[in-house]
Amino acid sequence: MSVNPLFDVQVRLSGGWRVCYLFVVLYLALIVGFATLTYRLNSGDPAPVSSAWLGIVSASQGFFLLLAGPASIRKAVLRDFQTGMIESHRLSPMSGYKVVLGYLTGPVVILVALYAASLLAGGYFVTRVALGLTAGQAIGAWWGGQVCLLTLALFFSTLVLLGAVASAGKANLVGVIIVISAFGGWAILPLVPGVALLGGVMSGNVLWSFFGGGAPNVGAANVAAYAILAQLVYSTIFIIATAQRVRAPERPLFSMPLAFVLLVVTGVVLIAGIALRAALTTGPLARSFADVGEWIQIFSGLLTFMVIASVMLTTAAQDRFQLDRSALLGDAAPAAARRLRSATPLLLTAMTLGVAFGMLRVMRPDGAQIAVELAKPLTLLSVVAALAMSFWVDFNWVYIGRASGKNLSRALLFSWGILKLAPFVADGLLTWLSSGLNSMAYSMGRGYFAPMSPFGTLIIALIGERTPWVGLIIQAAIAAFFTWAGRRARRGLGNFVRSTPHVAPAA
Repeated sequence: MSVNPLFDVQVRLSGGWRVCYLFVVLYLALIVGFATLTYRLNSGDPAPVSSAWLGIVSASQGFFLLLAGPASIRKAVLRDFQTGMIESHRLSPMSGYKVVLGYLTGPVVILVALYAASLLAGGYFVTRVALGLTAGQAIGAWWGGQVCLLTLALFFSTLVLLGAVASAGKANLVGVIIVISAFGGWAILPLVPGVALLGGVMSGNVLWSFFGGGAPNVGAANVAAYAILAQLVYSTIFIIATAQRVRAPERPLFSMPLAFVLLVVTGVVLIAGIALRAALTTGPLARSFADVGEWIQIFSGLLTFMVIASVMLTTAAQDRFQLDRSALLGDAAPAAARRLRSATPLLLTAMTLGVAFGMLRVMRPDGAQIAVELAKPLTLLSVVAALAMSFWVDFNWVYIGRASGKNLSRALLFSWGILKLAPFVADGLLTWLSSGLNSMAYSMGRGYFAPMSPFGTLIIALIGERTPWVGLIIQAAIAAFFTWAGRRARRGLGNFVRSTPHVAPAA
């Protein structure tokens, strides 16, 4: 009797164990054959040949675990949604975690077997590499790289699985990961150093430096360890969310407690990224870090945090909608629970401020002046008001979208695009039309329209060069409008329930 029936099904759909063994034999035969040939053609120093083959094996490992593996998982989920097998999984006695484990392991059996074979080949080549390292250093770097590769593969796989289950297999996060990793990682890292703890940019940098000779950088090695820990924590969160989604597809992707944990972990990662940024100041990104001001890193980190906060905000708005509907239908829906959901924007405001001051604290003495400026009563009041109104507007926008049956992700994108980013675009166009592209940067914190955005208020607070009150008045007017629109949506929900003949509203 199988421990996990879904694992067995996915293995058979992947070709079965015979195909798995065949691929492993062919992979090792190709490496042994061509490696032997290249060693004979280069009968002198074997180290360069071994180094080249170690690079080939490492590249194949990255392909197996970071590209082909997540793609196979997504394909398996898509196939089950298209054939209707996902409903069979939900009706089966398998727990949500067993379903997740089946998807994470079954479709990638052949790839994992090939990776195991690559460990044998790579373990041989690394002992013959001589780049100023002892055999122990080279072997230690190799196996350290395997740990980082495995945790990064788990992070990618669980993220792709969560996206696939949430979108019925349609969301292809593999392509997004490739684009961000290949083209965006080095550009984003100086702005948001915490990204290094997710994508492994800094840890990968460190591990490859082992092969360049000399002693390892202790501080950077610590970053690699923190990256592994962060990836494991995020992977656990994604596994829990996917298991819950498999069993309850009608519920939000993240429950309120899980969304809160996700947000707390994100805040810790962002603060840790600022604290550990010194590990990169002596590396190839030193110039990029030198070109980025402290306030830009703080702003970019808070922007990232607010993006992740949208997850919890969306869950709260959906829960409030469900509680309102349940109360109108006569079910038990405590008013306190509804008020707590509506108070989520205030909680997110407090958490955002906590992350801001946390980043400034670990950035000192560089961020000392910014911290003093941000802590001024009027400046702090403006930031609190802007954040609270921003989250409140998004909360109502999502609620209205849920009440009208709209796509919630699209609703949030409209909110961010129109109310938060459009003022900066307008300033950029105005600057370009008046002064040319060379003055584009001038509009970031000093434009006419930027103060209308909560991001503009945040920038003004960080650079402290003007008053934000005119922009806050406009933001307050927008918040008042969405407060009215949210109440109107709730009244419309009550009118719909009362107009339905077979529904008896609550007394």
